[in-house]
Amino acid sequence: MLVAVGSRHGTIDDTQGDRNNAASVDEPANSPPVEGTHSAPWAAKWVGEIVADRYRIDRLIGEGAMGAVFRAEHIHMQKLVALKVLHRETNANPEVVKRFEREAIAAGRIVHPHVATAQDFGQLADGSFYLVLEYVAGRSVRDLLEEEGALPVQRSILIAEQVATALAAAHQSGIVHRDLKPENVMLLGDSDGDFVKVLDFGLAKLGQDDGTDTKLTKMGAVYGTPQYMAPEQASGSEVDHRADLYALGVMLYEMLKGEPPFQAEQMVALLVKHMTEEPPPLPPSIPPELADLVFSLLAKQVDQRPPSADALLSALRALLPPGVESPSRPSLASFGGRPGSMPWAPPPSSARPASQAAATLVPASEPAPGGAAASAAKALLARGAVVGQQALVLARRPVNLRGRNVPVGALAGALVAVLVLGWMLWPSSPKAALGSEQAAGTSHADSSHAPEGPVDPALQKVLDAARTGSDSALYALEQRKDDERTASEWLALAQARLMRRNVDKGLEAFGAAIAADARLGDDEVILGALRALTKEEKDATPILHFVAERLGAVGADFLFHVWAKTSAKNGTTTLAYELLDSRAVRAKRSEALRVAMALREAKDCSDFAALMPDIEKYGDQRSYSKVRDLELDKTRGCGATKKDDCYPCLHEGTALRDAMTQSGMRAAPQFELGRRFRFLR
Repeated sequence: MLVAVGSRHGTIDDTQGDRNNAASVDEPANSPPVEGTHSAPWAAKWVGEIVADRYRIDRLIGEGAMGAVFRAEHIHMQKLVALKVLHRETNANPEVVKRFEREAIAAGRIVHPHVATAQDFGQLADGSFYLVLEYVAGRSVRDLLEEEGALPVQRSILIAEQVATALAAAHQSGIVHRDLKPENVMLLGDSDGDFVKVLDFGLAKLGQDDGTDTKLTKMGAVYGTPQYMAPEQASGSEVDHRADLYALGVMLYEMLKGEPPFQAEQMVALLVKHMTEEPPPLPPSIPPELADLVFSLLAKQVDQRPPSADALLSALRALLPPGVESPSRPSLASFGGRPGSMPWAPPPSSARPASQAAATLVPASEPAPGGAAASAAKALLARGAVVGQQALVLARRPVNLRGRNVPVGALAGALVAVLVLGWMLWPSSPKAALGSEQAAGTSHADSSHAPEGPVDPALQKVLDAARTGSDSALYALEQRKDDERTASEWLALAQARLMRRNVDKGLEAFGAAIAADARLGDDEVILGALRALTKEEKDATPILHFVAERLGAVGADFLFHVWAKTSAKNGTTTLAYELLDSRAVRAKRSEALRVAMALREAKDCSDFAALMPDIEKYGDQRSYSKVRDLELDKTRGCGATKKDDCYPCLHEGTALRDAMTQSGMRAAPQFELGRRFRFLR
């Protein structure tokens, strides 16, 4: 169901799709199909045909007012695909075409086992647009709920956990789904092994301001499915990734109770419920910890929800019984997901339904209660923290030690170091007691590469603590000799120093890590912190010179990001461009960056036209926005009337549109600030 609510005029447009939502094209935003049986004269003529020179259509799955969905086979790869074709008449409706293209870009940008990916997009000889998607044969969560009602707790958690991994991958790619619902979550397998596929990115938001929203999806209009809309989405306000978490909370509530938290016959009344009413209590059989998590997802205020899909993953996994594995867990690190450990403030018990038992949700990163080793580790850390606090109070009180005045704070600091070093040698302390983002060694959360050799488990504890901001762990690391440090230790030092805005020392440690292992130069956490620190010009200068001199292609991408992400011309952006245009950095540019720069330097129509093949082959989102403007804005103030097309050579044939489509499906390098570094904003 696609709903448009125009708040200024009070109008509601409700377009109900085919009953089989996964195969429906009655609405602009559609999902990859499941098997179904439909027939219609327009669609039937396609069966048996080969389209786009490579897809043989063998079955009609469903048809609607906008087009049809077929099962087809790639004749060269002998692989089943889902082929969606829009009616040629819909080309005159830019909103429909734009949403179709949006689905292609969003689904093509996310590569994850729990997301049905887009594989091809284009226009047929008769002018019809087509989209090729991963073929998904299964049943939706909606079908499951209608057949079975409320689901068992463990099965509900496992389904929600897999959806959360898909959302984590989407959000890391800058994509907000905006229409998550049971119809868009497909299940492969059976109750003993549900494997989730998230579908339908036709309403997705591509980045903070993707520029592809039409006037219907701007402020004052609402798109999505009312039963699963976050309050801010229902009100027509700007949404971010936490709107998807709210929708998943509604789904999880419905799986546990058999019905959604809010119901109403009129859509406006339903939206008002989301914005103003608290959800009814869950059945008393639901574990209190799980109920707390559900109600935190359904918080009206976005800041009271889990901060990210990663944090939600940790919480869901903590609720699974020991030994129960999710299908998503083995592949999480391989696809960019990483469980978070940052706790959030759930809604207070007084704000929850009175009949719902309240309990404090323990993040997955905390040790399980009752463990002797965990308790001892926490006690040791607590003692170290107390000593550190006392050191801050006493630091200015000197005492006489063998005739020399020594600040008591120095003695306390030394004691902290002794405690930490003793903890290093204590083998039974679990890493979970640290509250670290990576509970198992050096994970992709801090480095996408393994260190040059095995790291001593005791040392690893200190590295993990330093990364989480522990002053005592950093103090202990600083006492070690430089020639004894591993690449991972240098990286941990760099992160700990940058957390304290010690840019010079942080760059020194990062440089040492790269010298030990050049692959560490693309560490996401460090690069995200450096990017945030460039907002201060005094810090930007050494950072920009460092990335230009010490990093490879990622350094060139970093400089482009600093230069192109703001229209302001200041010392930082000027220096970024000068370094980006230097001979040394030019030699490091990737093909994607090369064409993005060439596109910005092009002057006339022939210059742009010559770049289209390379943009189609190499371009990413950095080229997409410029190419999109060339495609959409055909009256650029030329000719005697100032209404003629300035670039007519670009609007002949499909080269421009092909370049736009392909570049839009490739993610550009992002330098995101990690949760621990948010104070650097």
